[in-house]
Amino acid sequence: MSFPEFPPYPKRTPPGPEWDSVREWMNRIQQALDARFFQSDGSPEGVVTANPGAICQDYTGGNVYRKGSGVGTDTGWIAV
Repeated sequence: MSFPEFPPYPKRTPPGPEWDSVREWMNRIQQALDARFFQSDGSPEGVVTANPGAICQDYTGGNVYRKGSGVGTDTGWIAV
């Protein structure tokens, strides 16, 4: 059985100014996600600084924590 040959990948020109707003929008989404979702090696209590509503996954134990209180602090994490 043989597979058909695909044409070479077309060369693209760099996106123009119309993509600048899309790039900015995607960057803002990524920054918002980075500020809300964390990973830690153990409990985030006393280690991970975040705002209430953030989520942290302990990748060694598999536990998930939610930041319940304390704006810009590393305390107030609650195991879910």
